[in-house]
Amino acid sequence: MDLQHLITFQTVVATGSFSRAAAALSYVPSNVTAQIKALEAELGVPLFDRLGSHIRLTDAGQQLTQHAERILALVHETPLVVGGGDSLAGTVTISAPETITSYYLPAVLRRFAKECPHATVAFAQGSRGSASLRRTAHEGDVDVVFTLDVAVQAAGLQAEALFCEPVAVVAAPGHPLAAAVASAELVTEPLLLPDVGCSYRNEFQRILAEQGLSARRVLEVGSIEALRRFAIAGLGVALLPQSVVAAALASGELAQVAWQEQISIQAQMLWNRARWHSPTQRRFLQIARETIAQMRREPRGPSTQGR
Repeated sequence: MDLQHLITFQTVVATGSFSRAAAALSYVPSNVTAQIKALEAELGVPLFDRLGSHIRLTDAGQQLTQHAERILALVHETPLVVGGGDSLAGTVTISAPETITSYYLPAVLRRFAKECPHATVAFAQGSRGSASLRRTAHEGDVDVVFTLDVAVQAAGLQAEALFCEPVAVVAAPGHPLAAAVASAELVTEPLLLPDVGCSYRNEFQRILAEQGLSARRVLEVGSIEALRRFAIAGLGVALLPQSVVAAALASGELAQVAWQEQISIQAQMLWNRARWHSPTQRRFLQIARETIAQMRREPRGPSTQGR
C-alpha cells in the first residue's frame, strides 16, 4: 500500500473535498482523484460516496480513517524509535473554551514546548460551546478536548475531571447589589452574559425559570475577557468563572455579588476512547493534568498566569 495514497485520503477527509485536498497538497485535482481510485481498487471497496459536488465517507472509508491515522502516526514515530532517540514528535490537535485557553493553556503549552521541542500543538477551529466541543471529540476531529461545563458524561468519550470551581456573580465596586441578593432582585439589573449555549449561562437561566423569572436586560458578549472588562466598567452584573475574576476581585476592580443561588462548573479533558493515542499525545495529557493541578494549588490562582 502506498503511504502517499493514505496521506492523500486523510487530506480529502480533513478538507472535505478533492479540490481542497489538491490545493493543500499542491497537486492537480486529477492526481488526487487518481490516488483515491488506486486506493479503492487496492482495497476493493469504495471509500467515498460521490453525491454531485459533495462527497461522503462510506462505512469502509470511515474504518480506513482510523487505521490510516494509526499507520501514519507509527510511520512518523519510527525514525525516532529505531534511531534510538527519546524525543517525542508529531502534532496534538486540541480545542478548548476561552477560559481554559486564556487562563490555563499558556502554562501547559510552555511546558509542553520545553519538554517536547519536536512536537507541535494545533488548535481546532470552530465553536467553543461545550456541546460542540464534545462532538468534535466524539467524531475524532481533535485529539484532546477541554470543556468547562456542568458535570456531564458522554458516550464513547473518556472524561478526566481536572477541577471544579464556582461561577461568580460580580459587578463594579459600589454597585447597589452588595448584600445577599435574591434572584428577583438580580434580574432587575443589566446582566452581562456569555453566548447562548454556554453551559453555566444555561444553568443560570434554568434556575431563574424554576422561580418563574427571566432576565429583563441582557448584554450578550462572546468574549469572556470582554465580559470581565464590561463589568469593571460598570455596564452591568456579570456571570463569570471564579478563576477569570479572581485577580480583579483581589485588586478591588470588581466586587462579588452575594447571589443566594450557586452554580458550579467542572473542567474536564475528553478524548475518544476508541482512538489510538500516540506517545506524544499521551505526554500532552500528562503535562496538562500536572500543570493545571499545580496552578490550582497556587494561592493566587490561574488568573495571573495567562497575563
